[in-house]
This record gives sequence, structure tokens and C-alpha cells, in this order.
Amino acid sequence: MTNEERRDKITDLLYGLLSAEEAGALKKAIDQDPEMQEEYNQIRMLVQDLRQLPLREPSLDANKRFDQWLAQQSVKSESQAWSGEIVESGNIWKYAIAASFVLAIGFFIGQEFWKENQDMVLQQKSKETLLHLVADNSTTGRIAGINRSMDMNKLDQEVKEVLLAVLENDKSTNVRLAALDALSNHIDDPEIKSKLIQLLKKDTQPIIQISIINSLVRFKEQDVKTTLEDLVDQQDLPDDVRDEAILGITRL
Repeated sequence: MTNEERRDKITDLLYGLLSAEEAGALKKAIDQDPEMQEEYNQIRMLVQDLRQLPLREPSLDANKRFDQWLAQQSVKSESQAWSGEIVESGNIWKYAIAASFVLAIGFFIGQEFWKENQDMVLQQKSKETLLHLVADNSTTGRIAGINRSMDMNKLDQEVKEVLLAVLENDKSTNVRLAALDALSNHIDDPEIKSKLIQLLKKDTQPIIQISIINSLVRFKEQDVKTTLEDLVDQQDLPDDVRDEAILGITRL
């Protein structure tokens, strides 16, 4: 079993999608392997955070745990170098306070312009890293790329389309869940919301369907409620997904 297959199996275990025999064998393997135990706990926390999306905005603790997990996979972040530059600007501002009123106003305007440019540079750098890593062969690499979108206040069209494509087509359930988590931060975007509704109707993975329901229920709009009602009426819908859809309807 590859690392990617093992992670998907652990995710299936957490959602109760394995047979009793498969679940028993996997639990036994986890109990005997400290590394698998750690991986199980990390994925369990990520799944819990995803399921809590309707109740609150994305958790800072969840993001910290997610970053820690990526760090343990030897994925290096570039954010420290950039934050150092921003901290340095705070020292410049202290000296500016002692200047004349006119100079202080001029400096403030310059700082605002500099900050705006820095934000644009950060956005572009995050975008380039994301687009590079989402094509990575490893699950960890693709998740690291997706995580770069967390630095973006707004997704441009190219990044949006990439994340939606990953959510719909990636072979790893964990990568798809990470893409959904990233897109959920921008679910007020009509295109993203519409795509999630479409995917909910046609996807065959209960884990993905349940997570999409949790994301969509954050918006109390009639079209979401109608979608969930139609979903509940499907004869071949898995019971777990049906229960989640019914719960979602009661929250709207």
C-alpha cells in the first residue's frame, strides 16, 4: 500500500466507509505503527475541522495544525522571508513619527502604496507556487500548493479554475478535501458556489458530498435548500449523505 493509498484508507475509516474486516485490519495496523497513529490523528483533526465549517469561519487552529502537518512532510514555506520584510517596515514607521507633520503624511501615503504593492507581490508569488505544486506527483506536494491559496484575499480566474479542477478530478480524496477547504473561504463567489452545487449532484464519493453540504449550508439561500431536498429524494443516495443533507435542510 502506497502512502497515498494509506491516507485515503484512513480517511475512509474516519467516515465509516470501510467494511468491518477492512476497518479491523487498518485499526490493528495503526495500533502497531506509531507513524500511522500520528498520521491518523492529523487526518482526523483535518476531517473534524472540515465538518465544522457550517458552524464558524475557518479556524485559526485548523490552519495551524494543517501547516504543522505540511511541515512534518518536509514541505518548506517561503512565508518567513516575506514576513521579515513587513516587520522591518514597522521600524521605519517609528522613525517617521519624529518627523514633521507634512513629512509624516507623505510617509504614510508612501507606506500605503508600498503595502499595496507588497500585497500584490505576495499574491503573485503564492499563485506561482500554487500553480507549480498542484501538478506535483505527490499528495503532500499538491496539498502544499493548495495551501498557498490561503494567502490570497481573492482568487483570480486562473487559480479559481485550477482549484475547481482539482476538487473535481484529483485522484486523492485528501487533495480534493484540501481544495474544497480552500474554495470554502471564497464560497460567496457565485461561480464557486454554482460549481459546488453541480458537483454535489454528480459526485459519487460520500466524503466529498458530505463536505460540500457542510460548506454550502453556511449560506442560507433557497437554491441551496432546493438542491438538498432534491438530493434527499435520490433513491441511490448513501444513507450518510442523506442524513447530512436532511440536517443541512434543518439549518437553512
